[in-house]
Amino acid sequence: GHGGRRVADFVQEELPRMIFEFMVMGIKAKGLKKGLSSKAIPKILKHAFLQTDIKALARCAEGGWADGACAVVALIVDDRVHVANLGDSRAALCRRRRPGDDPGPRRVGCRPRRSVRPSAACCAPSPCPPR
Repeated sequence: GHGGRRVADFVQEELPRMIFEFMVMGIKAKGLKKGLSSKAIPKILKHAFLQTDIKALARCAEGGWADGACAVVALIVDDRVHVANLGDSRAALCRRRRPGDDPGPRRVGCRPRRSVRPSAACCAPSPCPPR
């Protein structure tokens, strides 16, 4: 983690639990027997990340932590890969490339890697402390 491992450890435990809970809630709310469609997953991931962030901030306030963390989640549903990230970590899906090859951005609106500004979440007072 940024500044320590407490928040990283917390996110590692809490985020998967939140994703699971929101998926179960979505299935129960819609009365689905076969599970959720891939259209529901982006909202589930967004809410899980948001709730994890809220809980992490509360834990930071309680414990006086000044830690931070990044996270990447990839969830496969209905032959689709859904990816979400927190902070400056990113996922890369590659095939038939050598390790270390950097294909760069592959969709409209992506910026080249060197111009991406880190946006890591942290519990410290704004702005985040330098790394």
